[in-house]
Order: sequence, then structure tokens, then C-alpha cells
Amino acid sequence: MGIAIKYPKRLIEVDLPISYLSKNAAAEMEKRRGHIPMMHIWWAHRPPVACRSILLTSLLPDPTDQKCPKSFLKLAKPIIQKYRSHFGKKGVNLENLTEIRDALFDIVRDVSIFEMRTDHLLIESCRKLVSSASQGHELLICDPFSGGGIIPYEGLD
Repeated sequence: MGIAIKYPKRLIEVDLPISYLSKNAAAEMEKRRGHIPMMHIWWAHRPPVACRSILLTSLLPDPTDQKCPKSFLKLAKPIIQKYRSHFGKKGVNLENLTEIRDALFDIVRDVSIFEMRTDHLLIESCRKLVSSASQGHELLICDPFSGGGIIPYEGLD
């Protein structure tokens, strides 16, 4: 007898723009300054931009999944609209769930850019999206592989 899954698929279960994340993680590793975890490089170092993107995709539900909470979609639509208009990106049809998912992946790609780590609108948008996805539940972010603490550190943002 299988266990019934009661939560929607997460974005990480659908796709992960790994080539884009890898390119940005490599660029970040070359900089080696301007980021607290870069003060001491842990032997099992995880690039912060990759951790940040993976955390985001593992916390956000897939809008095309039937189990995706309607409350998440209701709150995500204005966040996506504001974010895209602020950065001058092409608008999306907010009634098309696939386009909403693509817009969320666009935010994930932006999160993986080292220079965007201090952009207030990006951070605020991610916080609101994660908050609406958690539906009032507390989130616990762990570093199961003890990679120098970068996963919980990035989870704080």
C-alpha cells in the first residue's frame, strides 16, 4: 500500500535550469569576495547561488499541479506581475498556469545571478512567494550534508 502524497509537486520536481545555475555558480566561485561564506572556503563548499536557487525551487509548488493551493496562485500572480514589470520583462498571461510556472523559473534564474543577491525587489518577491507557499506553516531548512552551513545561511534570505 503506497503513501498518498498530500502536497503539490515542487518546482524542483518539474525542472531545474541546471546549465544556467552551473554557469552562474562557476562565475560566483571566481569572484571569491563580497559574500560572508567566502571568508573561509569549506572543503565541501556549495556555491551560494546554486543553494539559493535549489532552495527556492524546492519550496515553491508547481502551479500546473492540481494540488497547488489556490491561495498560492492568488498571491503569486501580483508578485510575478510586479517583478516582471519592474525589470522590464515581457508580461505573462496570469491565467495560463504554464506561463506562471515559466515566470517562477525566470525568478529562479535571477536568484542564481551573484550580482542580484542584494536586489531588494527580488529578495522581497522570493520571501513573499515562499511565505504564500508555506501557507502559514513554519519552514525548517536543514543542511543534511554539512556543507559548511551554506544551505541554512541561504535559507535565511
